[in-house]
Amino acid sequence: MSTTPTLLPQHAALIHASAISAEVAHERGYFTATTIADLKRYGFAEPQCRVPALGLPVWTVDGPIGLYQSRPDDPRVDTKNGKPIKYETASGSQMRLDVPPRARRFLGDPTTPLWITEGIKKADAAVSAGLCCIGLLGGRLLAQPRSRMERDRSSRP
Repeated sequence: MSTTPTLLPQHAALIHASAISAEVAHERGYFTATTIADLKRYGFAEPQCRVPALGLPVWTVDGPIGLYQSRPDDPRVDTKNGKPIKYETASGSQMRLDVPPRARRFLGDPTTPLWITEGIKKADAAVSAGLCCIGLLGGRLLAQPRSRMERDRSSRP
């Protein structure tokens, strides 16, 4: 990736429509992947390499980029439920928190309220509005199957 990532017009419009400031978008490092090789370089498996795609670096709590997500313009369909896979996470990656670069400096300050949302773009929109916000990646972190104990407990009168 170059030091000044290039965005196709539809990806720039998507970021703008998501209420993400140009400064926060630049700090994040959004980019457009236009070749399969672009996505493979960031760890995506062959079936995940659908281009063009918006590239989203995932920033860790301690600073470096931990992994990448992509948002293909033409997403593949999940064969289990028939729904499009809007966001792809690099194959073999462990899910982690996303901490926008601008929010990191406030994490140790107990006087600054911390907002938590689902998704990179929502976190960046909150940071663009001046909030300290981190993102959880994808609904599957929020919608894990309930344990047997939880199921048993909820079935009792």
